[in-house]
Amino acid sequence: MGDRLKKKRLCGREERPRMRMVAKAISVMAFWLPFSAGNTAEPCFDQNAGFKSHFSDCRIKANEGDALAQYNLGFMYEDGHSVTRNPEKAVYWYAQAAEQNDISAQLNLAWFYFSGFEKKIPRDEKKAIYWYTRAALQGSLRAQYMLGWMYHEGTGTLSPNYEKAVHWYTRAAWQGDPRAQIALGMLYYEGEKVPADIEKAILFLTMAKANGVEEAAGLKKLAEQKRNVGPSDTEKSSAQ
Repeated sequence: MGDRLKKKRLCGREERPRMRMVAKAISVMAFWLPFSAGNTAEPCFDQNAGFKSHFSDCRIKANEGDALAQYNLGFMYEDGHSVTRNPEKAVYWYAQAAEQNDISAQLNLAWFYFSGFEKKIPRDEKKAIYWYTRAALQGSLRAQYMLGWMYHEGTGTLSPNYEKAVHWYTRAAWQGDPRAQIALGMLYYEGEKVPADIEKAILFLTMAKANGVEEAAGLKKLAEQKRNVGPSDTEKSSAQ
């Protein structure tokens, strides 16, 4: 019986790098999905009617303070629809809309500052955090996940903050984000950055599996094996 338990523990340790690799791959692939997919609405912005006929209307309404028009004008300057691409003007108009709590504008503005947008906008993690937080507090799942990811990884001048990472991952996970669910499952499974909690690990991996993440099934099985085996001798010693 003792040998069997040792083999299970050894198996769990050998599988840990694979779990970390798979989960990180899922997280990174999902993270790099395009973010500029915002609102489209009449009368300022109608893709079916074309951009040119609406650019002047957007500009008028944007200057009058219409948040949707400001967002759409930023979008057109970003992508070069009916106007020469101009990232600086895109940032300006996104910021005008973002100040009026337009979530799409806040997300795009945060992304500009986070990514440096094709090296044409100075990277600024603090501004990215600010705008992602504004959007996250309005319930944006994408912003909540991004905050979790940024605090988890520590990007640029931003140092890792695992307490904040877990906070935002958890909010995104309970809204159904499988990336956050996988990340939490791994954090609680490994117990290196946050206190180990195998039950929470299984919970969030189960949620990810239910969301259709195929890899979550294998990760959940490994977590269940670890729970059934119990803590290793090293873990017991460190807990005493």
